[in-house]
Amino acid sequence: MPRFIRRRTLPDPEAKGQKQSLAQVLEKYLGERTNLTESTRRHWRSAIKRFAVMLPQPISELTEKHFAAYQGERRRAGIKGSTIQSEMFLACIALRRAGSNLNPSIPNRDETVVMIVSKDQQSALLAAAPTLEVKLMIRLGLEGLRIGEVSSLRRRDWNPATKLLHVTESKTKAGIRRIPVSKETGDLIGQRLEEMPASQHWPLFHYQGQQSPNRLHRLWERTRDACGVAARFHDLRHTAITEMCEAGVPDWTIRAIVGHVDEQMIKLYSHPRIEAMQEARNKRTAAQQTREAGERFLRDVGEEVE
Repeated sequence: MPRFIRRRTLPDPEAKGQKQSLAQVLEKYLGERTNLTESTRRHWRSAIKRFAVMLPQPISELTEKHFAAYQGERRRAGIKGSTIQSEMFLACIALRRAGSNLNPSIPNRDETVVMIVSKDQQSALLAAAPTLEVKLMIRLGLEGLRIGEVSSLRRRDWNPATKLLHVTESKTKAGIRRIPVSKETGDLIGQRLEEMPASQHWPLFHYQGQQSPNRLHRLWERTRDACGVAARFHDLRHTAITEMCEAGVPDWTIRAIVGHVDEQMIKLYSHPRIEAMQEARNKRTAAQQTREAGERFLRDVGEEVE
């Protein structure tokens, strides 16, 4: 168990019997922590809901195998290592609060394999999309939106006159932005709005009028499995940033489009592909050959003049 958790997290007398689940212990602990930011609280609530579904047993019944199975399932879902790591830190807090000696392993931050979705894979995903809603969701991912941002969109956030999309809810303050989208994405938004009630507050993606990020995750997983593309939804965002970097779009413009604060995030998210590196090498070789040909021409002209 991490040292800082052993030192700073005090046991909870009510949880000492270990009859409560991880979710129950963490829910109470979250209520006691008044100094947490809203972003941190959202992360904790998300983890608590996941623990309630995937690790519902009383803490006294949990073993290393349960946590290993949990981590394996999260990896297969394409969740990045840093997210699984933070979830295991929260699990350790709950175990310490309950007085458990269980010490689950915590993964490294860099265990997730990030992939860039090729043009062929993008076409396969769009072709496999069973509904207009799913196709639009994929298009918005390729515009650089996170799945939480996609889920939060409402009718009022699309301006058909300016063709700008207003992202009003995001992971960071920098994520609140207005962005232009491709003609294909704009057309899909227009078609989607025609299917919806006229209320400006109506969610663009909904189930019986309610927003549901988990539902979008399930729709994505079914679509990617149907066409055999082993990618996370977030990899669509990586793909968008990488394609913009390869196209020579200035960093400040990329940050404005995808909602990043600093240049370090661009370096983290962009992944130069082999094809792009080969193309750069070919351009360099062609430039060298052109320069050498020019130098030979000048030498030949000089010799003829003499």
